Amino acid sequence: MILVDSSFVIEVIWRYNFLMQQNETDYLSKPISLVDVVRRDMILLENQIPLFVIEGLFNLAFPRHPKTGELSFVQLSIHYFGCVSLFNHIPQTISESEVKHFVDLLRLCHLPSTLIILPRNWVKFVTIPTARDHQEVGLSIRKGWSDNILDIQYAEGVLKIPQFDSQDDSKIILRNFIAFEMCHCLNDSYIIDYVVFMDSLMDTAQDVDILTQDEIFESLLFDRASVATLFHNLTLGVFWSSRNYYYHGLCQEVNKHCKVPWNKWKAILKRDHFSTPWRIVAIVAAVILLVLTLIQTVCSVISILH
Repeated sequence: MILVDSSFVIEVIWRYNFLMQQNETDYLSKPISLVDVVRRDMILLENQIPLFVIEGLFNLAFPRHPKTGELSFVQLSIHYFGCVSLFNHIPQTISESEVKHFVDLLRLCHLPSTLIILPRNWVKFVTIPTARDHQEVGLSIRKGWSDNILDIQYAEGVLKIPQFDSQDDSKIILRNFIAFEMCHCLNDSYIIDYVVFMDSLMDTAQDVDILTQDEIFESLLFDRASVATLFHNLTLGVFWSSRNYYYHGLCQEVNKHCKVPWNKWKAILKRDHFSTPWRIVAIVAAVILLVLTLIQTVCSVISILH
């Protein structure tokens, strides 16, 4: 069975990377939706075959094949899964000898560019306010330009979050990543950390609206409440350790900003009095009128004294 399944996987990936003559009686030549079903099945954790088995058979089937050139089976696999992944580039720094299977391969592709390991004795979990609460204290949320969705950054009152494309496959991919990390990566569960972070940002549909306006979500296939529910449900029943929370330092900086009273007062002033050009004009006119009235009053007092 492993031999049959591995041969099928090799043929699917080969056909995707190198166009072959189509046969109408062949399943893989049918509408692309059916092929997508195969791709989704291949990223389910329960369907994984050890990569060294498939890669060994691939090297036996295509030894020094001119079409592959310098491309390895792992690189061909990354290209095949690219259309259902959450990354926007093909990583070049993956150690192929350490890849266990396709789920592990895709997870490695999604790891942040800078890996941070906190001290093992750290146990306190630090969260952040919701997107709506961020607006209340004048903290801006903007779309980050990183190719990796995990590269969330904060600096000088601005939280930059890479765009997340909420498509049908996103839920499947994240669930399999989470299941894999719960079994094998409890000390560096970067995907779980990301889901926990995003879940803390969204409590209501209004929070989703704010993130959508800030282009954090590229497209919404579900209603607003369902997006918040998606991330919330992903965290249910997850066995997770907070001592190596990847966004711990970032959350501390955000909370530090939120605790400064002046930031909240400045945000209220901007929202209530400077949110539209007409309000700005009205405020400026009122200030000018107040200054002129004050000058007139001073001039009147001076003339009376003289």
